[in-house]
Amino acid sequence: AAEALDRFGESLAAGHFDGDQCDDLAIGAPGESFGDPEILEAGAVHVLYGGVLGLTVDGDDFFTQATAGMPGVAQVGDRFGCVLYTAHLSGDFSDELVVGVPGEDLEGDTPVTDAGAAHILIGGPDGLSAAESLLYVSGSGPINWTPGDFDRFGSSFAAYRFGNPLATWLAIGTPGRD
Repeated sequence: AAEALDRFGESLAAGHFDGDQCDDLAIGAPGESFGDPEILEAGAVHVLYGGVLGLTVDGDDFFTQATAGMPGVAQVGDRFGCVLYTAHLSGDFSDELVVGVPGEDLEGDTPVTDAGAAHILIGGPDGLSAAESLLYVSGSGPINWTPGDFDRFGSSFAAYRFGNPLATWLAIGTPGRD
């Protein structure tokens, strides 16, 4: 449901998420609040799939960090979906949707405020999948640095091919990193 401060449409990304060669549209709503108790500004992404007659709400998808199968945890102020980017990363006929979560806090022995995160929703014949999505946070996996407060990893994205036309590399912006 529409609510004040959802910020629906703050970010947009078009791509072929279901591989049918018709344009699909991802729409960010980083101010979306949900849950009981309510998680304020956790964020959401709406995906409208296209067909020969254009975009439709039939079969649309709605993703949050609380979507079944989605890695990570929705937190107050995450702003999931404030940055969206389309890239062809998997080598099949579908595009992937990269979702920025610059407000992601890291919990643990040493909590980190606004360290940031990036979700990659994998495209396929049935559209984007939360169950097959990937989550990258600073300080884990290939992101091998110690995360700091206000790094805001996932604030911007760029994809490029460097030398190998079959490999696509994803650059992830971290504007608060020292």
